[in-house]
Amino acid sequence: MAKKTKKTTSDIVPQKPEMGRPSEFKPEYCEMLIEHMSKGLSFEAFAGVIGVCKKTLYNWADTIPQFLHAKERAYGKCMLWWEQAGIDGLWTMSERSGKDSYSSKSLNSTVWALNMKNRFKWRDKHEDEEVKTVLQPIIVEAPMSGKSFEVKLKEEK
Repeated sequence: MAKKTKKTTSDIVPQKPEMGRPSEFKPEYCEMLIEHMSKGLSFEAFAGVIGVCKKTLYNWADTIPQFLHAKERAYGKCMLWWEQAGIDGLWTMSERSGKDSYSSKSLNSTVWALNMKNRFKWRDKHEDEEVKTVLQPIIVEAPMSGKSFEVKLKEEK
């Protein structure tokens, strides 16, 4: 007597092939990304280097753990490059490059600061962020009546 096996849905309904194109991801992109961003270039600009759109890079970072890890490492190297550029640019250097010719290197501090704010979420620190307001009641005396009143101030937010 032959043993009967119960048919499952996968036996009855043919399996659908995966939808969409196969991924263009290559493992070597991880090291290429780190090298790219270690020169101060952005994550999004890497899309132009390998010929994909930036959305593809974000999809890979969401679905391929090794690419996400490479992105995180590359981000740190990119920040290092920009911070070093800021440190190097603190001093203006002039050097003689010929008989009567000079070349100089200087940092455009406004452009550098805006880049750091936009790329790395830097922001200006305002002094009033540190100050905590302590409100004390004020005693007011009415000179004609000789009475005192206590006035409490409300803190505005």
